[in-house]
Amino acid sequence: MPLDPILQQMLDHLPILEEGPVDYSAVRQQAESFVPMIVGPGGVAEVAEMEERQLNTDAGGVPVRI
Repeated sequence: MPLDPILQQMLDHLPILEEGPVDYSAVRQQAESFVPMIVGPGGVAEVAEMEERQLNTDAGGVPVRI
């Protein structure tokens, strides 16, 4: 079965990771470049509703958006 064309396009643009230290700034820029492919050119996805919560952990609260 062929892969979804949009997913294939995203995979084709992924760089091959080299061994060694990770350049997190470059990884973040790469991830941000995929937003238009995922949610559209405006970079915003339509949602029915959104709720902000906090998950309690042993290390403290972690804010989450659902």
